[in-house]
Amino acid sequence: MKTIVKLIHRHRLSPIQMEQMWSIYKEYYNCSKVSFMERITLNNLYALYVKDGLIRGFTGLRINHIEVEGKKKFLIYFGQTIVPWGLKGRELFPKTTAKLLLKYWKEALFTETWAWYDALTFKAYMIPAKTVPSFYPNCRTATPPLVKKLMDHIGKHYYGENYCERTGTISKPMPFVKTTYRKIGDELLINKDVAFFAASNPRYEEGHGLLTCVPLHIKNLIVIIRPFWKKGLAGRKASTMRQSLTLQAASRCK
Repeated sequence: MKTIVKLIHRHRLSPIQMEQMWSIYKEYYNCSKVSFMERITLNNLYALYVKDGLIRGFTGLRINHIEVEGKKKFLIYFGQTIVPWGLKGRELFPKTTAKLLLKYWKEALFTETWAWYDALTFKAYMIPAKTVPSFYPNCRTATPPLVKKLMDHIGKHYYGENYCERTGTISKPMPFVKTTYRKIGDELLINKDVAFFAASNPRYEEGHGLLTCVPLHIKNLIVIIRPFWKKGLAGRKASTMRQSLTLQAASRCK
């Protein structure tokens, strides 16, 4: 059965749903239940990844409008993300983004839109690396000055003194991600993106994060939407084929 992405406002999360979320979250993060429940209040929405009627993973989403250098920006924060083994982050990120853009289509159409998050692990950083052609920072291109100003604005606004403007990293009082999920084996450093994450965020093993931003411009949106468009075409073709076969079978029975 396919994994379904459901968007839900935080106020509409039921106690049962929050308990399910906590039971998953505690396996991956060093966090108390009280702290986890408090963090829920900081987000606007949640994307629930549901399979066989149960929540298998989720992402906390925070929607904001800001202004940088006199230009308005529409920001979508991805946080508190859990994508357990068996669920593919590179598929769920596009699905979640596509649903959000449908919900906030006016903002996405008329305002420069960015997705952003604090990458605590190389796996989190690798999601846009495997999904879209453009994201920052990356090993292929230097971060443009205007993008760096946006990132610094986000970093200073949300993390204050914990954000390092020079490196783009965010210091943490303790490692939130459990050790098993933080480690980067030497064999993984062959990958240029993994190596870039490790070099850009050398204190990742201590729990520090790397501020990562994804522009939701036309170039990235085409890549995000293309799989759903292809599936839609495939679905329509399959439906047409079924109708044709049904008509043929009916004509033979006459």
